Amino acid sequence: MTNRYYEDFDTHTAVKRLIASGLASEAAEAIVNSISAGRRADLSHLVTKEEFFAFKEEHKDDILSVKNEIQALKSDMDKRFILVDKRFDKIENDMELFKKDVKIMLAQHKDETNQLIARNKDETHQLIAKTKNETIMWIVGLFTASFLIPMLTKFFV
Repeated sequence: MTNRYYEDFDTHTAVKRLIASGLASEAAEAIVNSISAGRRADLSHLVTKEEFFAFKEEHKDDILSVKNEIQALKSDMDKRFILVDKRFDKIENDMELFKKDVKIMLAQHKDETNQLIARNKDETHQLIAKTKNETIMWIVGLFTASFLIPMLTKFFV
């Protein structure tokens, strides 16, 4: 590649225009010099259209090979993503089955617990009723004894 520079900026005309618009000549020259320095660019690293198309033609097979590799990698990635999606679907299904199993087990344990509570409640009510009856019998017995003992002591003494 050859060295190419972009230098079609007419500095003399630019200075004359700035001075004509009322700018001091030193200021006009400083501005134009700054613009000129900024416009000087090394374009040697750029290519022309012809060079670009020649390079493209020269490396056509390499470019095609890279495109094919990219396509193969994309295809492989697509297959892997499909496998990953299937695995996630299986995990989701397994989680749903597990959730159903847990709900069933909780319902069973809830039923068993409710049955135990009901049975204990019935047994407790029966024990309370029995205890009430026994307590009443003791109270009646003590009450009766409290009346009979004084009478019997008078009678036998």
